[in-house]
Amino acid sequence: MALYPFAKPLAEMIFEFEKRLGVFDRPIILVPIPSTKTSFRKRGFSQTEVLAHYIAKLYPNNFSVTPILIRLRRNKKQTECASRVERIKNMEGIFAVKNRMNTLPHAVYVILDDVITTGATMRAAQSALTKAGARTVIGGSIAYQELH
Repeated sequence: MALYPFAKPLAEMIFEFEKRLGVFDRPIILVPIPSTKTSFRKRGFSQTEVLAHYIAKLYPNNFSVTPILIRLRRNKKQTECASRVERIKNMEGIFAVKNRMNTLPHAVYVILDDVITTGATMRAAQSALTKAGARTVIGGSIAYQELH
């Protein structure tokens, strides 16, 4: 799978963030952004979940994968939103945590996505996790693309 080469550099970036935050002694839980049903049907897999599992396989003592986010509603594709403001509004309240009992307040939650453009998806996921009790939430992606 084409995502495997990205797993190690992304894991190392996460380790660096942990050091900077001073939370390297806590469990790290990788939380992939869930694919839309349409994308999942088209591909047959969730690319962020595959990436999360690659990272956890490389570093089994450091990472666990918990796909606890769910989409609450259908929304427009982010690529169909013309502006930053429209993208942020499009993602507001889109995610929830499947089961609040799954959150560990002392853990470090790392949201994984394939591409960050405005950060709207990351913010929506972070909001859902913190509402469910997560205290430390960071984001990681394999690419950044500026919104034109």
